[in-house]
Amino acid sequence: MEILNCSSIKTSLIDFLRTQVEVASFTDRCVITLPIKTLDDRLVDVVVERKLSDFFVVHDAGKTLNELFVQGISITDIKKTHLEAMARQFGVELSGEVFKIGCKIDKLQNAILAISQCSTLAMFELLSHRPEVEEEPLSSRVGRSLKKWQPSFVKSIERHVAIRGKKFPHYFDFVTFAEDEKQHHTTAVKLLPPTYSGTVQAERYAYLVLDIEETFFNAWARLAVVTKVETWPLPALEMVRGLSKEILEIRTGEEDSIEDSLPSTMNLLVA
Repeated sequence: MEILNCSSIKTSLIDFLRTQVEVASFTDRCVITLPIKTLDDRLVDVVVERKLSDFFVVHDAGKTLNELFVQGISITDIKKTHLEAMARQFGVELSGEVFKIGCKIDKLQNAILAISQCSTLAMFELLSHRPEVEEEPLSSRVGRSLKKWQPSFVKSIERHVAIRGKKFPHYFDFVTFAEDEKQHHTTAVKLLPPTYSGTVQAERYAYLVLDIEETFFNAWARLAVVTKVETWPLPALEMVRGLSKEILEIRTGEEDSIEDSLPSTMNLLVA
């Protein structure tokens, strides 16, 4: 039997990571997307911010806990204690809703991997969670509302639709595909729970929109559903408003209002 070439496997893995790791650059931060899948079928995003010439803060922008919220999982005191203990095992702090770690440049790679481990392990809650009616995931509410609304000229409604921008892949939470594009608009829906005070979430959404300019997908009408809107900084909220044809702004505790407001908003978008 031929001897297994472990060095070639290592080289192949390094080449794979080199091609699959993606980086989006903003004014004061980088967002690194790693080829690591979470239990809710997302790729892990890690944010790196330079604070001093040789000091960085690495974090998940609150994305992990906000994704749990979208899935209908409330972070109780007991769950938060478990998450804090898990984070400490990797040298990470859970500050509010954000997994973060401060480090110098020689520890930057370890910090990025530590945050990614926290992001993936925290989603373990999904395996045992059974949402109650009052905490039904927002994505389920939106999906059910779209199905109820679906007019005859919408041939299909698909969930978690992957698209390709000029540089990077992206996804919309829902897309309603029109039977005849000349008569009605295909519409893309993006759920935006606040992360890191909403700023990073708004910037990621902005990058999506800019990256699909001059592509087929830019012709789709866009609806942004912003949750916990009272926690968003005004500049971040205005950024999302300017990049969407319509926006639904949902306050905490008013998630059930989506079923009343979504149908009329969709009628405007597809017209």
